Amino acid sequence: MNYRIASFIIPLILFFGCTKHQKKEESFQAIIESSFKEHPDAIGIMVHVEAPKQGISWSGAVGYSNWDKTDTIEADQPALIASITKNYVAVSILRLIEQEKLDLFQSIDKLLSERTSTLMKQYGFELEPIKVAHLLAHKSGIPGHTRSKEFQEKVKTEPMYRWTRDEQINLAITQGPRNPPGTRFYYTDTNYLLLTEILEQVTGKEYYDAIKDLVGYKKFGLNSTWFYSLEAIPDNTKTLIHQYVPENNEDSYAIDNSFDLFGGGGIAATTRDLGKYAYNVFQGNVFDNQKTVELMLTDIKTSEGDPHEDYIGEIPCEYYLGIQECGFDGLNSYWHAGYWGTIFRYFPDLEASVVLYVVNESEFAYIELDLMKQITELLK
Repeated sequence: MNYRIASFIIPLILFFGCTKHQKKEESFQAIIESSFKEHPDAIGIMVHVEAPKQGISWSGAVGYSNWDKTDTIEADQPALIASITKNYVAVSILRLIEQEKLDLFQSIDKLLSERTSTLMKQYGFELEPIKVAHLLAHKSGIPGHTRSKEFQEKVKTEPMYRWTRDEQINLAITQGPRNPPGTRFYYTDTNYLLLTEILEQVTGKEYYDAIKDLVGYKKFGLNSTWFYSLEAIPDNTKTLIHQYVPENNEDSYAIDNSFDLFGGGGIAATTRDLGKYAYNVFQGNVFDNQKTVELMLTDIKTSEGDPHEDYIGEIPCEYYLGIQECGFDGLNSYWHAGYWGTIFRYFPDLEASVVLYVVNESEFAYIELDLMKQITELLK
């Protein structure tokens, strides 16, 4: 009798569970379609929701993958994730710290290449006080190459120019120290270019290979994640979408991605891959020790305070080691955004990650908060 009851009840539970998940996924799609209807200038919207403990791993898309609206966007197309790459670099550095190959508060003096170390000393940098933690937290006092006049002018006049990492490091270092390390927060890609150089010095591998191994792309099935133009496009990966920043007259297809390639940005990934990555990082699955997640959330205090609002906006936030933390509609969220209109948020209260790509970056700010709020309401 018990066996007969069980054989009836268990399929019923599975049926209603599947139906519940299906309804949520239909609601997710309805949310992005509604958002696109309100913001058609977005050109295209892509979303992934990764919440395995609710039985959800869903990708959706609406709109087009190019400005002319000739190509319908597909949910499993990859995109450039820009500055979100910084989190992959930070996680890789933290993995080396776990392996006792680095220390968080180790001086960078003996970690950089001889070329970079010599150049920095030549232009007045004292390397001993600059720690790995300062690079991760953007508190090194090193200026940014992207804000140099030469960089900005060349990006405008020669968008297909192929940069090297050394050229970009030179543009930053030859400006001299911006401020002493540990005194102020100053967000700059240059910190992460130096971190990828450290990855290479410590592992003996190209930084993109080191990241792939340290993060565990194979382990977590990140089969459509790669450094675009440095690595071969993974098998069975669809065409990269176009991405636009109209205010700078930029189309990702009409600018060489080396302008943002060497650790400050550079990774291309599907929303699914990014969602799975973020989920596994904050679940502690990427690390050998769960406490490494806590280490990533180390707040490197500065002597002059941290004016994060200058970079992040009005929402109270903290920038830790390659990751930001903000309150979000009554929830906590860990997140990073990227130049081309990309973002992931991990919600620890929901044990879920949500990824958003917007083809037209100028529409991103009008879409992101409301869309995330609707999705998290469903997840609650």
